[in-house]
Parts: sequence; C-alpha cells; structure tokens
Amino acid sequence: VVEYITELKVREAKRLMRDGNHNMTEISSALGFSSVHYFSRIFKKETGTSVTKFKRNQQLKKAKILLT
Repeated sequence: VVEYITELKVREAKRLMRDGNHNMTEISSALGFSSVHYFSRIFKKETGTSVTKFKRNQQLKKAKILLT
C-alpha cells in the first residue's frame, strides 16, 4: 500500500512539473513529503532520474514544441 501511494505521489509530482511552474519545495510540501531532500531521494529512486534532470528535460521538450 505504501509503495502504491508513493507511486501516485511521484506521478503527481511529474504532472505538476510538466504542467506548472512549481518549485521542488512547493511540490514536496503539497504532496506531503517531510522534506525536499526526502522528496528528491524518493523521486530518484522511483524514476531513475533526479528532479532537476526531469524538470530540465520537460522544459526542453516544451521549448522544442514551441519552436516547431
């Protein structure tokens, strides 16, 4: 059950990073993580990439879409 809830939180974090201009502190707090560091650690464990890299990749994808 805990794993499923964590998966849902990470999925929501990814959506928030794709759709909005939320920073890591806002996202981790909104999703109930005890700290930004814990959120970052869980995110990397679940996705295989850091929050920073994920967010940067999403920004690059948006930029490519805008340029086409």
